Amino acid sequence: MRTSAHLRSIVCAGLCLASFAAFGQGTEGVLREGSGARRTALNAMELKPFPSDLWAGVGAWANGTPMTSGEMSGKPVVIVSWQSWYDPSVRAIAAAQRVADQFASDGLIVVGLHDGQEWEGATDVAKGKGVTFRLAQDTDNKMRAALMIDQDPDIYVIDRAGQLRFADVDAAALEQAARIVSKETAEAAAKINETLAERARQEKIKAQSTAAINPQADLTSVPELPFPEPSPEAYANAGFAKMTDSQGREESVATLAIPPEGWLPGNKAPATKGRVLIAYLWNPDVPVSASLVKDMDLLQRERGRDVAVFGVVVTRGVLSGGSSSFQNEADQFQEVELLTRRTLAYATSNNLSHVITFDPSGTLVTFPSNSANQSATRAVVASSDGVVRWYGDPRSASFRAAVDSAVSRDPGVRARRAAEQTWLKSRGK
Repeated sequence: MRTSAHLRSIVCAGLCLASFAAFGQGTEGVLREGSGARRTALNAMELKPFPSDLWAGVGAWANGTPMTSGEMSGKPVVIVSWQSWYDPSVRAIAAAQRVADQFASDGLIVVGLHDGQEWEGATDVAKGKGVTFRLAQDTDNKMRAALMIDQDPDIYVIDRAGQLRFADVDAAALEQAARIVSKETAEAAAKINETLAERARQEKIKAQSTAAINPQADLTSVPELPFPEPSPEAYANAGFAKMTDSQGREESVATLAIPPEGWLPGNKAPATKGRVLIAYLWNPDVPVSASLVKDMDLLQRERGRDVAVFGVVVTRGVLSGGSSSFQNEADQFQEVELLTRRTLAYATSNNLSHVITFDPSGTLVTFPSNSANQSATRAVVASSDGVVRWYGDPRSASFRAAVDSAVSRDPGVRARRAAEQTWLKSRGK
């Protein structure tokens, strides 16, 4: 059986070699699939009118009458591509049925777009999965070509204004995407371009304002400079708070190791020398943990050069405090493959100022076995020598206090700042 280290190297190689699409319009928190030129083309299709004439090229229909542009007017629509002989896509239409039931009262229309081949028997397969929404045979696969469908299941979501809102949605984000278009009004959908543009403008203003109050913001153009690393005694005498467990007993010293490769985006490791290290765990399929990503990204921008924030993507089992072991190798590789795809989708759709790494074995960041280990939102704060000085829930007030305390006491931070000030003075700045 392959080792976790070998598995990590395989996954990291895939992450490092993948091409990422440019950041486009606001993602609205919905993960997309695809990369490279295809993803760029899909991004260009989003937030534009869906070509409703494509329905005319669809041949056979089941579970309802043929779709028309008039029927779509003012209605949210989900299209799921599938093939009756391909199990992953059959599971996708079963999941789409749950979404169809959930948002039926909001008028959501779901269509299962079957491949042009082997239509006979497809309705029986769908019926066996409890599917009651409309099924369509893309007879000549013209709609598939127009939508750049490359691997079933691909999911496309149309809003009440008739716009292709989300192109090739990650299956894990189907419910979220359907909720967005089902719960908003037609008026709001029609104004979504202006809304997202204003949201982006406000986020830019916010980022600029946080940078303006950051005393280290003027150092962003300073290169990485050499400086004498503080001695172990300097860290021991820095006055870091002792970590204790729930019983008040002092915790044993833990260290945070920084892997040299496997980073997103671009396989470039974070600059950590002379910086407080902040690592948090998350999983794109666990919303409460995924919600940390933007907060942590803002923290990286706010604290400028004094911190190195990185997200660690782990399996759901690791995130829940359980074991990272699997029943068998096939299960292990299946979950890791899905997690890799979702992580790549997130990196494709977001422009982050901090880095992400992938740790399916859950060995990079470890936590003492107490209540903090059971939280789905967990982080550690380590001094620049890698020694963990705090662990817990990053949503708590104590997290920010721990970051502030570590930055103010860290000998490495002080040594790096001194080198930077010397560099600036030498240039008359």
